[in-house]
Amino acid sequence: MTTSFPLLASKLFPGVGTRHPLARPRLAPPEALFDGRITVVSIVAPAGYGKSTLMASWHALLGEAGVGGGWISLDEDDNDAGRFLRYLVAALQGIDAALGAEALSQLGAEGMLVPLVLLESIANDLSRVARRAVIFLDDLHCIDNPEVLRVVEWLVNYAPHHIQFVLGSREASGVRLGGLRVRGSLFELDQRRLAFDNDEAMRFCQARLQHQPAEHELRQLVHKTEGWPAGLELVTLALREEPEQTDLIEDFTGTDRGVVEYLGEVVLQRLDQDSRDFLYKIAQFDRISGALACAATGLADAQVRLQGLHARNLFLIALDREGVWFRFHHLVGDFFRLRVPDGPAVDGAGVLMAGARWLHKHGYVEDAINGALRAQAWEMACSWLADIAEDASHRQGAHHMLFRWMREIPQHWTDRYPAIGIHYAFSLIFSPRQCEADEQLACLEQMAQRLDSGPESAHGAHLRCAVELQRILLLGLRDEGPRTRALAQDWLQRWPQAGLLQLGSAENVLAFGHKSCGDIDASLAALERARGHLQRDAGYYGLVWNATISAIVHMKRGDYLAARAGCEAGLDLVRERLNGHGGHLGLFHVILAAIAYEFGDIDLAEKEIELGLVNIEESGVADILILAYLTQARLQFMRGDRDGGFAVLRQGQGVGRARELKRVVVTLAAEECTALCRTGDSGAAEELAHTFGLRHPVPVDANWDLHRDKSSRVGSRLMLRSAPSHVAAMLDSALAHCRRKGMYHRAVELLILQGGAWRYADQPDKARQALAEALALGTLHGYRRVFLDDLDLLRATIEPLAGMVLPDWLASALRQSGAAQRPDALTKRELRILCSLQSSLSNREIAESMFISEGTLKWHLHNIYGKLQARNRTGALLNARTLGLI
Repeated sequence: MTTSFPLLASKLFPGVGTRHPLARPRLAPPEALFDGRITVVSIVAPAGYGKSTLMASWHALLGEAGVGGGWISLDEDDNDAGRFLRYLVAALQGIDAALGAEALSQLGAEGMLVPLVLLESIANDLSRVARRAVIFLDDLHCIDNPEVLRVVEWLVNYAPHHIQFVLGSREASGVRLGGLRVRGSLFELDQRRLAFDNDEAMRFCQARLQHQPAEHELRQLVHKTEGWPAGLELVTLALREEPEQTDLIEDFTGTDRGVVEYLGEVVLQRLDQDSRDFLYKIAQFDRISGALACAATGLADAQVRLQGLHARNLFLIALDREGVWFRFHHLVGDFFRLRVPDGPAVDGAGVLMAGARWLHKHGYVEDAINGALRAQAWEMACSWLADIAEDASHRQGAHHMLFRWMREIPQHWTDRYPAIGIHYAFSLIFSPRQCEADEQLACLEQMAQRLDSGPESAHGAHLRCAVELQRILLLGLRDEGPRTRALAQDWLQRWPQAGLLQLGSAENVLAFGHKSCGDIDASLAALERARGHLQRDAGYYGLVWNATISAIVHMKRGDYLAARAGCEAGLDLVRERLNGHGGHLGLFHVILAAIAYEFGDIDLAEKEIELGLVNIEESGVADILILAYLTQARLQFMRGDRDGGFAVLRQGQGVGRARELKRVVVTLAAEECTALCRTGDSGAAEELAHTFGLRHPVPVDANWDLHRDKSSRVGSRLMLRSAPSHVAAMLDSALAHCRRKGMYHRAVELLILQGGAWRYADQPDKARQALAEALALGTLHGYRRVFLDDLDLLRATIEPLAGMVLPDWLASALRQSGAAQRPDALTKRELRILCSLQSSLSNREIAESMFISEGTLKWHLHNIYGKLQARNRTGALLNARTLGLI
């Protein structure tokens, strides 16, 4: 069951620390903000310098000028990208209700999401906004998650120019603003600018005090507080009912104690005991309402008291227009929270627990857990966390909070709730913190052993079942296929009574293991069993993975039509059941791009690969990475762009090394060797093949593995002319393996090589037989590019074979000179990149703005230059203007 994490409307409201903020004309919004010359304002100052108050006044002024405004008050829980994007969409919808609707639907999907995929959807919406709008992000210092900072960084640097941002922070954030500063698009305010000058301090005191300090006393106060607005606010509170103002001023300005510590004590001394007790109790909460205060304090008149504190200006900030929710100014709130009142003991933990129960009852689960943790009510916090742990491990809106909660709760308490540890491990598995996942699973294994030896042995067995399955999932993500298969088979034999979702997941990962070992039939059988379990459990997330693995397995078999049908069914499932989950859509688009390329539909291949490349380097599994880089490189080679093709393959190898995915590295290196042979650079091909141990073909037998597979193709190609008879004989074992396993596409590739080997061995009949078999298989399955990519070898093989019957498309290609055919039309993304080339953005900045890597951008630039017959950016822009494209 999914737990709802409601958005707090108070975070979307510009709270103001004082009911009547001081007018500060010198800090009025710059004209350049109104006319759009400035796209970002950065306000950085320590707490208490009026940062939020100033931002709130700007928000109101811009609204009066007809400029739309959105607001988010950030806190540490917003360090989750999904949660942050939810609030971003809510702020945008305050400007235009239609903004972010698609992204919001994807945020409701199960599973881990790719934030930049969603941000691209939001960016498309923003580009359609007709009027100027300003988004205020307050307390940006609370954000330290690189993923969230990356989202903010993209927004401020690459959002459409009519969407502007005001950033408030206590310290410099991790968001890069240098490019904006260089381009003159950034306006900055700091502590020095925000501090009160003498005139402002005088007007401030006049507005708040009946009896004004003398001018020299005022100068003393300004000097002591260094123009700190919060300090002067505390001064006026302390002086308001003090008959001997001069004595207090002299004592204050002469002490070494901190401003807040000294004046806070003075303010508290002016309050009666009940008010001090009430302040202490409500200060325990980050946000407080009358109903929450009533539940936490047990006072029926809590709402009236709360309104009274706000009216007295005791640093209580309204968080909504209706005056329902409030918070203390951070500095003063912390002071009140830590000052236990004198007199009868006040149970701060009891107050927090009572309030946490109210929050939980009313659906504020996150705040409830936070309150229980602050009270160190570990049992309460863990019981609630156990209820939502599964949801928190699957949904972006709670993923980061789960990590934070696990840091705060003593491990011996979470150990009492194994479900928490299981779902925490699941979160770690699907994050960059997989090493921590190993540690967490080891802890859970120890826990299971302890449970086995006690009265809760049944719980130990349940825990061991889940942990072992998660270890198998982790191995699968690390692309350790053979080990995955062995462990999945063993798990299924030992846990036949596991839940349907677990059984379906295990069969899915077993199917992946079978595929990795070349056992296609066994893989498809496992996938069918998995579908049965998952359909009965309505496990749609698992069913989408099932469709993904199924498409990859059919690709390995060479049944591209079945793979395409599976992808289309998978896309329908994602849209209907996972609300268009962007991460999974990308996987299917990469597979469809590879299929379209093989069928010779180059325009469709380009379109699909563009849709699939978003964030592929960070989130793609090994098979998807291989297909993505192979398809990109082959499109480049097809156009005659040799350098571009090799650059893509080497980029992919770099990604594979960084993620320790050996199969990605070796497969792309083998493709590079093949491309070098095709372009005549046999020396470089020999050297690269030697590096990877692929220089000599070896027999493919029952001990089939990655090395034998790649060397049978690369080594054969390298020795095609020097030892053709040996190559042809060696290829017999590889072909027998392909026929036995039903790998049709691979068989066609090997038959083309064998035909060439027999031709160079002066065995024309055997060459004809090999090519005839290749053409029969190719025609049956619709293959084209496997022939066209080896056109030179085919031409050399076929020329001496009189009367060889060829398909019309192949005969026509062989008659041509072999010059690359360049499609003229630019894709939608290429047109966007072309427009970006007119700006002063660097390639890196353009890539970031497009949610792609710099290497992928270079691939697009090669395409653009080729289509526009240009050698560089300047030539491409010139030709594009001539053609009316920009």
